[in-house]
Amino acid sequence: MIMIIIHEYGEPSHYIGATKVAELYNTRLSYYEFSTLKLIFSGVKKRNQKFILKAIRDFFLLFSFFLFPRLLKGETVIIGIAPIDYRVFFFNRILKYSHVIYHTSWTKWDGSKYPKQYSFNKKLILKWWSFFLKHRVNSFAVVTETVKQQLVDNFNIDKSKIVVVYHSYESSTFNVKTKNKNDKLKAIFVGRLVKEKGVDDLLAIAKINSEVEFIIVGEGPLSEHVKIEAREISNVNVYNFIKDKNKLADLYRESTFILLPSKRTPFWEELFGMVLIEAMACGCIPLCTDHNGPSIILGHSTLKINVFSEDEYIQSVNASFKKYQNQPHLLVEDRINAIAIAQKYSKESIADFWAAVIKLAKE
Repeated sequence: MIMIIIHEYGEPSHYIGATKVAELYNTRLSYYEFSTLKLIFSGVKKRNQKFILKAIRDFFLLFSFFLFPRLLKGETVIIGIAPIDYRVFFFNRILKYSHVIYHTSWTKWDGSKYPKQYSFNKKLILKWWSFFLKHRVNSFAVVTETVKQQLVDNFNIDKSKIVVVYHSYESSTFNVKTKNKNDKLKAIFVGRLVKEKGVDDLLAIAKINSEVEFIIVGEGPLSEHVKIEAREISNVNVYNFIKDKNKLADLYRESTFILLPSKRTPFWEELFGMVLIEAMACGCIPLCTDHNGPSIILGHSTLKINVFSEDEYIQSVNASFKKYQNQPHLLVEDRINAIAIAQKYSKESIADFWAAVIKLAKE
C-alpha cells in the first residue's frame, strides 16, 4: 500500500504527522506537486536541474492518473489544494477511486475571501468544488475548529467526517536541548520578505531598539529593500532563505523572541504556520499580530497578552522588550511557557490525529 500526498508546491513540512503514521504502518510515502510551470520556472531561476526534472515527472505521473484513475484505486491520497483552484476539475477524475483526505487551513468558506480568484466561470468552478468536497473527499484534515465550522456551515459537510489536525514540527530538530546562552536580547523574523509580512514594521522596531539584536531570514520582492535598510541599522543581520532546518533551529536557539508583524490584505492573513511553533519549541517568546493562526495557538495561554493589533504592534513590541529587560524572571517563565505550548504540536502528538483521519477515509 502507498500513501500519496499531493500539494501545489513547496516543502511538504505540513505533513510531518502523516509521515509518522506512514512510518508506524510501514507504508511507502510519495509526494507529487501540481504547480508545474511555477516549479519549472523556479528550477530554471535557481539552476536546479533536479527540481525541473521532478516537476516534469510529477506532471506526467499526475497526467497518467488523470487518464487512468484506476491506477490509484484503493490508495490513500492526502491532497492540499487552495479554494477555489480551478484544477480541482482534474482531481475530481484523478481521485475517483481513491480514499481521499482533503487537508486545508483556509478559514473563510462563505465566498467572501478565497485565495484563488477568477473573473470567468466562477459559478462553474464552485460547482466543481462542491462536487469535490461532497463526493470525492472521504475525510477532512483541517487545521483549526474555525475551518471545520466553516465547511459545515457553507457546504453542509458532515461534522463526523472532519478531524482537526494541527500542523506539527520535528521535535528532534526544533528543541531546547542545546539552547545557547545569550545575555543580550535577540529577535528573529523568518518568512517571505513581502509587504503583508510586516517587513517595514520590523525594520522600524529594529531602528528604535538598538539594544536588541535582530535576525531577518527570508527572500522575496522586498529582499533588496531590506538589505539596503539593514546596512544603516547596525543591530540587524539578514540571511537569505535557509533550507537546512538544523541551521534554522540554531538561529532560533540563539534568539529570545520570534516576531510575526503580519498585515492583513483582502485575500490573506497569517494562518496556522510552522514558523511560530518551531521557534517556540526552541524557546523563543512570540510577539505577534492578532491574525487567525497566532490567535489560535496563543489564545488560551498566558502568552495571549503577546498578541497585538496591527495598529499597536510597534508600540506594543517596544514595551514588551522593556518589560522583559526589567523582569528577567518573566523572560525565563515565558520561554518555558512557549516551549510547553509548542510541545502540543510535536510530530508525535499530532500523529494520532492523522491516524484518525486516515481511518475515517477508509471507512
